[in-house]
Amino acid sequence: MIGLTRPVSWALFAVIIAVSVWTPLAHPAVARRWFNLPMLLWFSPVPVLVALTFWQLRQSLHSEPRAGPFVLSLCLVFLGYTGFAISVWPNVVPPSISIRDAAGPPQSLGFALVVRCGHPMILG
Repeated sequence: MIGLTRPVSWALFAVIIAVSVWTPLAHPAVARRWFNLPMLLWFSPVPVLVALTFWQLRQSLHSEPRAGPFVLSLCLVFLGYTGFAISVWPNVVPPSISIRDAAGPPQSLGFALVVRCGHPMILG
């Protein structure tokens, strides 16, 4: 798996960079969100953490691997999704449907919550 992790980690890092460059160029609203103050200060840890996590992943492949490469790969994927979530928030299907629009009516959500959490036969 270590032999497979080396090229796949580069591919994952390249995809994260490609999406990170393409998204603000294609969507001006995303560029405004990422690159205007004070949001730039709030969101800047994400790309820094991606770079640090990738570097740490590459370093962990040179030592005796245990769980490090796996955990760091998961962190890299999580950070990629975090950056994507920051870019499209609060729109689920950019740029037209917000999370509130995509959710069901409050009555339906309340019913689903009560039935799922309250009925002992459904909990199994």
